[in-house]
Amino acid sequence: MERAILLALGSPMNAAPEDLTREEASTIVLEVIARVGELPLDDLLKRLDEDLVIDLGLDSIRLMQIWVEIERRLELQAGDIGISQASTSAAIVEHTVLELERRAGGA
Repeated sequence: MERAILLALGSPMNAAPEDLTREEASTIVLEVIARVGELPLDDLLKRLDEDLVIDLGLDSIRLMQIWVEIERRLELQAGDIGISQASTSAAIVEHTVLELERRAGGA
């Protein structure tokens, strides 16, 4: 868990993003959503299945900032994690983790 916290805070690590555990990748994604969306992380964790726009009040610019930061932090290419397919924090985490697992598997 300590490594996940360091990764979430942006500390440099020697592991490639596709070598992260699900927990580590999830921690990074949720930290980015909370920070960029200006949402308390504790509150976000209780509302993972709520729509980021309708329920949590984020606008499209903020969503784009979240996606760009996730892509930057996890070295993903634009569009790798299916921006149009995820509207909740839980869905963003799942799409991101699946993409990292796909990359790790060489697919």
